[in-house]
Amino acid sequence: MIPRIRASMLNSGRLCPGAVALEAEATEKGIETSSVYADIGTDGHRWLELMISEGRESAEAFGEKLTEDFRLTLEEFWAWFEGSDLVPFTAEAEYLTERSIRWAEGDFEGTGTADLLVFLGGEAWVIDWKFYNDPSMLPPVHEDMQMYAYAVGAAKFYHNVEKVTVHRVLCYFNKADTLELESDTIKMAEEALLELSGTIHEGCDEFNVGAQCQMCFQRSRCESWLSQQEAIDTKAMAPYTGGEFSEEAQVLRFLLAAPVIEHLLKEGKEAAKAFVNNSGKALIDLTSGKAWGPKTSSRDYITDAAGCLGELVRKTSQDEALRAAKTSKSAMESVLKAANVPAKDRLGFINGLRDRGYIEKREADPRYEWRKLK
Repeated sequence: MIPRIRASMLNSGRLCPGAVALEAEATEKGIETSSVYADIGTDGHRWLELMISEGRESAEAFGEKLTEDFRLTLEEFWAWFEGSDLVPFTAEAEYLTERSIRWAEGDFEGTGTADLLVFLGGEAWVIDWKFYNDPSMLPPVHEDMQMYAYAVGAAKFYHNVEKVTVHRVLCYFNKADTLELESDTIKMAEEALLELSGTIHEGCDEFNVGAQCQMCFQRSRCESWLSQQEAIDTKAMAPYTGGEFSEEAQVLRFLLAAPVIEHLLKEGKEAAKAFVNNSGKALIDLTSGKAWGPKTSSRDYITDAAGCLGELVRKTSQDEALRAAKTSKSAMESVLKAANVPAKDRLGFINGLRDRGYIEKREADPRYEWRKLK
């Protein structure tokens, strides 16, 4: 049985209760299951916590260890957040950062960490910072059980309030997805959470392998995931089965066999693309509720680097503009950020380059990936 269910694992637990059990075990044993992207998010959360709880001086001192581009991104986001009406900015409000919440108790405990809680009168606001480059990885906010858990936790176990507004804030995009719950919907949310949590609690031995496993930090410890290896013919690389090598012969055999496996993987992926193209429809994975198929997109290409650089000099300065000597779109945006050009004006600058024909949007080759079913 799972003694504790974290709010951040509820969405995963809907698809695979066993993942929640593995996460709880990893926490209990102190097993690190992070990634470079999670570490960046941790730094962003800490910077924002310091900005709110201690002030700019502390946040800037912490920011010295961050990359310049990430610091500029955080500064721009903070300016947007301060100018937004997501939470009340008033001396009468109570602001709590990185606070533990409980949203259930009994056979199991429901816990979580709220990035920012604001209380004023009979209302509460909950902020959850998200540092996602691809927001499509998140469920629609009205289906996000983590957000409902925060709402219930703020209303029931922190302060007795009659209205809770939850903002899932996309820090890279300066936007927020919002849930508003009042007394009756808070009660409904609590009942839904208890029902889901009971299912997860009872099904802790149930592991469902699917497309969602790609995003699971626990898959390297999941027997159901690892057992897939038994269905994959890797005899050419035997006796290597993972982990460290024990002798030179194993390393040599692996290195000689690896190109064969890599070629088979590449050939298989191309065959999968061809199958989808010929069938005219995406492949559906019912376990995760995702579909695999082509996703078309377009991107800007530089057609006149000298023209772009000239416009950048006019907008900033020659010294600043030369930092974008490679004249990529991202390099130009970094220069504009460093020059404190607002996001709206940066967008206008890029659109101006497009109007002059210095950059143009071209359709890129389709990417084949897993996407949430509509």
